[in-house]
Amino acid sequence: PIGELQTMNLVSFRRLGRSAQERAEKILDKINLLEQDSFTKKAQGIQGWRNSEVYKLYLRLGSDSMTQGKQVGEIINDYQVQGKDTLDVDEFSAISDLNRQIRF
Repeated sequence: PIGELQTMNLVSFRRLGRSAQERAEKILDKINLLEQDSFTKKAQGIQGWRNSEVYKLYLRLGSDSMTQGKQVGEIINDYQVQGKDTLDVDEFSAISDLNRQIRF
């Protein structure tokens, strides 16, 4: 699961489930599964998630929202117009909730 979390891209993220919430729950499940082995593996899983393309896109959207003074939804629309890969608003929100649950 550590490698899977680390190499997760937008396509593999969307294959995890039908809804954004379901996808986020599956990531949390993977991290919790690692915790059953050891706290160290859980920490490695969280770090893997934080190195993933999906997490970096989440951070970029949040950063662009703050620096441009726009709502995340507007930034997502801008990305879509430019033809860039982007999360949708539900995915952004689900990842935000997930990140609050997986702190060390």
